[in-house]
Amino acid sequence: MRDSLGKYELVTLMSIGGMAELYLASTPGPGGFSKAIALKQMLPEFRDDPQFVQRFLDEARITSTLTHPNIGQVFDLGEADGELYLAMEFISGVDLARLSLAAGKSPQLPPAFVARVGRDVALALASAHGLTDANSGESTALIHRDINPKNVMVTFDGVVKVVDFGLAKFRGRRVKTDVGQVRGTPQYMAPEQLRDQPLDGRTDLYGVGVLMWELLAGRYLSEGGVDEVAARLQRNEPAPRVSSVVPGIPDELDAVVAKCLENDLRKRFSSARELARAIERCGVELFDEGQVAELVGERQPQTKASLRRLVALAQQADADDDAIKAELRTLRKADQPKAGAPVQLSVEAAPKSSPALPEEDEPPAKSGAIALLAGAAVIAVVLAATGWFLLREPEVAAKSVDEAAAEAQWSARQALSDGDPLRAKEVLKSCVGTRGPCQGLETVRIEVEDALAKSPCATNAQAKAVLAGVVGLEPEEASLRLRECVAGKVLHPLAAEALQQLELVRPLPRERKPRSTPR
Repeated sequence: MRDSLGKYELVTLMSIGGMAELYLASTPGPGGFSKAIALKQMLPEFRDDPQFVQRFLDEARITSTLTHPNIGQVFDLGEADGELYLAMEFISGVDLARLSLAAGKSPQLPPAFVARVGRDVALALASAHGLTDANSGESTALIHRDINPKNVMVTFDGVVKVVDFGLAKFRGRRVKTDVGQVRGTPQYMAPEQLRDQPLDGRTDLYGVGVLMWELLAGRYLSEGGVDEVAARLQRNEPAPRVSSVVPGIPDELDAVVAKCLENDLRKRFSSARELARAIERCGVELFDEGQVAELVGERQPQTKASLRRLVALAQQADADDDAIKAELRTLRKADQPKAGAPVQLSVEAAPKSSPALPEEDEPPAKSGAIALLAGAAVIAVVLAATGWFLLREPEVAAKSVDEAAAEAQWSARQALSDGDPLRAKEVLKSCVGTRGPCQGLETVRIEVEDALAKSPCATNAQAKAVLAGVVGLEPEEASLRLRECVAGKVLHPLAAEALQQLELVRPLPRERKPRSTPR
């Protein structure tokens, strides 16, 4: 009998983030009925933290009200044995980041495909931006805030889906974003978002513009990362036209993308619905669903076949656990670029998109179990992203040292309260004003170092020592050791990755057991 959570059967662990796990699960029913779903569960170390629990509940409240064909659906919020979970639509497809990385394929995508993606994302956002409270009829003003290639998926049936509203800003949210904290993926943020200024629906349109620009060009809009974005905005320069990088882009489509990328949100389209109409009138015959499905299947044939086999196994009550694990390994390797192949567009490789960890050093030679535990990062191609908290990059608007220091202090202390001293340390390290590095942060630096000193995995070196120490242990014991590798409350990224890999070789538990909470 499979492990279960509430009324759902857990088939296999797909990925582990800093704060949540994602499972492929199924809903058994009479007469052999079974439906594959994605199940998101908070890590046990956060279930007693009221703030994290409220963030999880906020995400459930947001996503459960969204019922648009171009938005990934949430079916259920539940609790079992004191553990909260979200049951979500299983999206049989790939995100745009993976699609552009298809092995042996050009990272550029046809304008007709890009236009279809842009139109459908705009329609999804129009639905979210126009959301109203069912009881009061008032607008909830839902803004996604993190439109990027990993949060837009395309199914093998040709449907575009916007996912991960975990960062969405809306009226009625019980946990507020603190002053000085910017959430999102910096390379796709609008200028007003980077500057922590008021946002509205037009903020999301900037992300759509970056997304379309990169898919048409086959490279990053800001190849120099956030530093390039900051420099361009400080000079108040517009983003370059995509036609200046790639010849042959239809003029009207080029103009639509450029209008999305206006630095002043008042010069962008007035709404997502207006953007969708502009794309439909841009002179490009948009791909239909059949053409989208054909393109995705042609670029990701191994992934398509592997996903079908995995879903079929999930729907078999007596499916062999080893077969499920083997298929998951196949899925994660499917359609990937060969080692050494140039990568022009990869969200995973985006400069400064996530905090650098302290004490970076060369990883030890990998072989045997170490290679399994510390292998390459896994892309979860069928589930929404799990991260709620992303590091704020250095402020784009020119600031005095005092202003920058004040904001860094806010952000660092918030990171500490979230139990994430690694993020707090990076906030302090990246604090720069107009006259140089921030001063006057000694007190909070001491607080951060004290928090790190109490953490068993405050550096990469410590995490690697833990990885080396679990080699040869039984899977259950290795899992417990890895879960103790935390910085503050947050599972160290290397430990999270190792746990993910460990799940591919350990048998699925036959009955649900309380999991160890790091002390």
